[in-house]
Amino acid sequence: MYTVNFSRWFAAVLFAAALLCESRSLRAANETPRLIFDGTEEEFSRLPILAKVEAIGGKVVHRVKLSKGFEGEDQIFRVQIVNNGDTDVSIKKLVSSCGCTLAQPKDREIPEGGVGYVLVRLLRSRVGGFEEAVTIPLAGREHQGIFEGTTVRRISGPPEVEFDSKGTASLKISVIDPEIDIAALSFVVAGNHAKVVDKHSEAETVTLELSWNRRTRFAESLLLVPKLQSADGDAHLIPMTIRTRFSGMVRVVPTSLYIREGVPPRIFLFGDLSELTSKSSNADDPRLDVHCTILPQGGQGPPRQCVVSAKIKALKGVVSLTFDKEAFSDVASGSVVSAELYGSSARFSVYPIDS
Repeated sequence: MYTVNFSRWFAAVLFAAALLCESRSLRAANETPRLIFDGTEEEFSRLPILAKVEAIGGKVVHRVKLSKGFEGEDQIFRVQIVNNGDTDVSIKKLVSSCGCTLAQPKDREIPEGGVGYVLVRLLRSRVGGFEEAVTIPLAGREHQGIFEGTTVRRISGPPEVEFDSKGTASLKISVIDPEIDIAALSFVVAGNHAKVVDKHSEAETVTLELSWNRRTRFAESLLLVPKLQSADGDAHLIPMTIRTRFSGMVRVVPTSLYIREGVPPRIFLFGDLSELTSKSSNADDPRLDVHCTILPQGGQGPPRQCVVSAKIKALKGVVSLTFDKEAFSDVASGSVVSAELYGSSARFSVYPIDS
């Protein structure tokens, strides 16, 4: 026989009811109409009228070609509603094609022979061509306003930037919006991958000199964040994602290589690996003679040269080098090895340890 604890059951019911009420209140808050226009009547009268809808007769599809606009800008205009019938008409519900298109009737009830307006606001949040629609039910018919246009960036950068073997790169930014004061533009690289070390401008072009942080990992792209200084404070423009390419730059993992007797030491290489990847795919057992310079710790002694053999294996975005077991066994602890790899230099420290 089972006993039900009614006090706990009742508490659970109350808790569920509270959650339901809260979710309804949140949904109601989210469904609150967004304000499209809060200007004066005079300002409203100056908004452009881009389409005209008649309650009786006439076409029901109204296609409008918009002018080119900049990313992040809003475009607001009016659709005129003409009641050419012999009874009053009402606009009860408008349907837009997506959340970036807002529509709201200024006049829900339009008397016989009267004129009303629907406000439309397009949020240009994506670069490229677009086609958005607003459906207006009116007098038993559904009118559709189709608005198409193109959105462009206010400033634009190249799809890719190449860093040289020294970790430096030049990046040219085109300023498309004539309203932007180039002298007031500044740029930062998000994260700790690179930094802007210099900026100079000419006509509508800004050239940035970048320096890659060699202590950080190689990244497939960087995020360049532009800022526009003004009297009202800095305005952040739309960040740009730019692919990265590295010419002759190689990073070694680990940077400290511990050598154990009888165990082949291995390092992993990141960066410009095209030559090494090609080498690894041209033989069944690809190997490479690596020319190394041994730099004793603290400069205690002159550098010396050596050649060690390594097996190459190409993985996804990385190349592994597995040296012979005897490699670096006679190197003093803490020495720095500079290995030449098809014009690139990979550096790591060596620490022999006892078995």
